[in-house]
Amino acid sequence: MGTGNNKARRKNTKITTGKQDGATRVVLYGPEGIGKTTLAGRFPQPLFMDIEGGTSKMDVARFSVVNYADAINAVYELQRDTQGYKTLVIDTADWMERLIAVKVCASKAKDNLIDIGYGNGAKLVTDEWGKFLDIISGMQRANGMHVVFCAHSWSKKVRLPGETEAYDHYELKMNSTSGP
Repeated sequence: MGTGNNKARRKNTKITTGKQDGATRVVLYGPEGIGKTTLAGRFPQPLFMDIEGGTSKMDVARFSVVNYADAINAVYELQRDTQGYKTLVIDTADWMERLIAVKVCASKAKDNLIDIGYGNGAKLVTDEWGKFLDIISGMQRANGMHVVFCAHSWSKKVRLPGETEAYDHYELKMNSTSGP
């Protein structure tokens, strides 16, 4: 591509600077019991989508979902009316991924993702995550609500090329191609 085309594109690009107000989206992840849910509770006026039941010992506003359709419906309800809440906390993203996997399996009349075909089940979960994040983004554009995803992590041993010692690497406890 020539230089002229790049200059033409830059002329049409509106560049802004400085702080911009708006809804934030955050992922808090770590091992169980480290305080992710407690930290999420410190965000402005939080409402917990308590998928795994982790808020039972906390004095917070919460609702439970038992399937992916419940989660989608809840986000659409919050898009119409935040009921005064300013932050939606999804606790946890890895349990949400399980709900998505159940939905994907049901849509294909399969018992598990592997039965869908090598890699195809995981791809469908990733695609559904994308749709869910689009719905979250729509809610945020409509009402400015912040979203916090809490997620568990797992540790994997990693060895760099040429190194003899391995180290622990923490990552989301989710399919590597999906998630918030």
